[in-house]
Amino acid sequence: MRNKFIAVLLLLVSTATMAQTGIKGVVSDKTSKETLVGATVLIQGTTTGSTTDLDGNYLITSLAPGSYNLVVSYISYKTQIIEKVKVEKDVMLEVNIDLEGNSVALEGVVISAKRQAGSEISMLSSMKMSSLVVSGISSQQINRSQDRDASEVIRRVPGITIMDDRFVMVRGLSQRYNTVWLNNASTPSSESDVRAFSFDVIPSSMLENILVFKSPAPDLPADFSGAAIKIFTKNNADKNSFSVSYATSLRPGATFNDFSNYRMSKYEWLGFETVAGNCPMIFRLTLMK
Repeated sequence: MRNKFIAVLLLLVSTATMAQTGIKGVVSDKTSKETLVGATVLIQGTTTGSTTDLDGNYLITSLAPGSYNLVVSYISYKTQIIEKVKVEKDVMLEVNIDLEGNSVALEGVVISAKRQAGSEISMLSSMKMSSLVVSGISSQQINRSQDRDASEVIRRVPGITIMDDRFVMVRGLSQRYNTVWLNNASTPSSESDVRAFSFDVIPSSMLENILVFKSPAPDLPADFSGAAIKIFTKNNADKNSFSVSYATSLRPGATFNDFSNYRMSKYEWLGFETVAGNCPMIFRLTLMK
């Protein structure tokens, strides 16, 4: 009696299984053919679906006969849509799916840095680490001053004397004993008969720093006995800017005091002037050289 009951139960279970309507299959990698665990298989436009097991199998049951679109997705794989999957009554349709990997190539990352050379701390560090006798002035110090051009800036360096408001004399040696480099490029002479560089042609607002080397070194030119002067200018501005400045002055003893002035007669602009109160007009001729 017990055996008959078990046989009837197995028959009912097998009949129910055979009578199921749905979709089943295996989700695997297209290249390696390995099964994918945890892939999602959904009926498009609904929340009905399934997730693959440890063997990559999925099973969607209780579907009404008809045509469906399957949406298969998995992490790091391209989402695939299988269209027009026809489901028939009491038939478990088998649909195996191969997913293609979604590989993304990353470009190289370039990290660049530029040493800040315009600060006072940077200038002091460069002078401290240098094995040469060097003096300098940074843009931070230049901004604090009211200097207009490079000739007024460089006179703040010890041992520097300015001649004619534009030429540099170092330790008593005239300008022809110096060499000047602008952004690590040798500068031409501004004079026709002597080697000299005119420092008044560079505005102070363009200066990054100025270094004055007073001792020879292998990395410096050997054609100087006074000093090798290196001028570094700022880079182009990142954006346009506009600045306004003004200046005032006061002359003691002259400002806000009375002063004498020549009084012109009313016909003098025609070349005539009155000598006396009732005297006739006298013609005056002015010779222009």
